[in-house]
Amino acid sequence: MSKLYKLPLNFKDLSTKGKELEDASLVESIITNCSLLINSRFNSHRYDFNYGCNIWEKDFELLSTNSKWEEEMVDSISKSIQKNEPRLERLNISTKYAEEIVRNSRTQARYFRMNIQIHINGFIKSIGEPFYYKKTLYLSPIEIN
Repeated sequence: MSKLYKLPLNFKDLSTKGKELEDASLVESIITNCSLLINSRFNSHRYDFNYGCNIWEKDFELLSTNSKWEEEMVDSISKSIQKNEPRLERLNISTKYAEEIVRNSRTQARYFRMNIQIHINGFIKSIGEPFYYKKTLYLSPIEIN
C-alpha cells in the first residue's frame, strides 16, 4: 500500500532537513476523503467535475417534506462515496435533519439554523473492519429580528 499523508500538507516540513510529512492511518485517510466529498460542490475539483455532492446545490431549497430533502442528500452522498472511496464497502448512509433557533449573544437577534447530521457506516475492504464517520453541517442561517 502506498504511503498516506495527513491533510493539510505542511510544505515547510519538506524544506526542513530531516523532516518528513506526517503520516495518516488508513482510517484517517478515509475520513479525510469522506469529509472532502461532503464539503465539495460538484464542478469544484479541477480534474474531476463529479467529485463532491449536491448538499451545496440544495442548501436553500425548500422541499415539500424534510424526508424528501434527506432522501436526496443520502442518495447524493452515497453515490459520491461509492464512486470516490473504493476502500469502503457495504455502505449505510443516513442523515438527520433538524432546525434550531439560535440567539446571537451580541445583537440578541434570533435566527433559524438548519443542521444535518451525516452518518456513514461501512467496512474497510482491505482489513474487514467496521468504519463509522459522523459529520454535522450547519446550513442556511435565516435571521429573525
